[in-house]
Amino acid sequence: MKHVLIVGAPRSGTSLLTWLLGSQDGIALSSEVNGKAWYRVVGHDVVGVKLCVPEQIQLRPQTPVRRNLKRIEKHLSRPLHRVFGPPFHRPHTPAKMSIEDFLEFENPHVICVVRDPHEVVGSIMKRGDEPRWAAQRMYKSAIDIIYSVWNENPDRVSLVDFDKLVERPAAIVGNLCRSIGVDFDEERLSGYTKNYSRSSVDSKKGGGRCVESKLDHPVFRKNPDVSEKYRVLINHCDG
Repeated sequence: MKHVLIVGAPRSGTSLLTWLLGSQDGIALSSEVNGKAWYRVVGHDVVGVKLCVPEQIQLRPQTPVRRNLKRIEKHLSRPLHRVFGPPFHRPHTPAKMSIEDFLEFENPHVICVVRDPHEVVGSIMKRGDEPRWAAQRMYKSAIDIIYSVWNENPDRVSLVDFDKLVERPAAIVGNLCRSIGVDFDEERLSGYTKNYSRSSVDSKKGGGRCVESKLDHPVFRKNPDVSEKYRVLINHCDG
């Protein structure tokens, strides 16, 4: 059995990729399941889960102390967010499983989605109702984690550029199917989900920016090392 983990910053297109890849025969993917249920699915050649970094899953295992501190932060901050709104961040308690833990599974494969910070940060703020500082921090942490995973395990990691995914979904999903060893059936990309029609993915969601325009963002200007990591990741994305 093959195990697949789809990760990316919040609002980076991980849900879209999960629906597209999960449409293929023999693949069972769960969305944002923090427990053990997703890898106990039977009857499929490939099972997997989608989790967002860094809020739902971290790169390395967390100590009980860090998990308890995160749990306390969550219980203290969320009531303040409900009353006062975006000045307060709504933290999550990451799953006990880390990405390093996942790589200990049988036949692991990590798929990382990378998206333009202009689109991600803005969407986290608008649809996630988060303050700007929290949105930028989440994006920075996500790029750091994705770069580390790919740099340390290049043979077990696939990188997906969100812009290419919405422009050429069949090509990207087909490449991923070959990477994880399952047959690709383009006809299965058609149909509907609760969020969109798979047969007409809107390419305009990509934002249409060139790489240099994407790099012209406050999160990169404040963190030049993250800017360079993003550039490297984009240059090595599939498709």
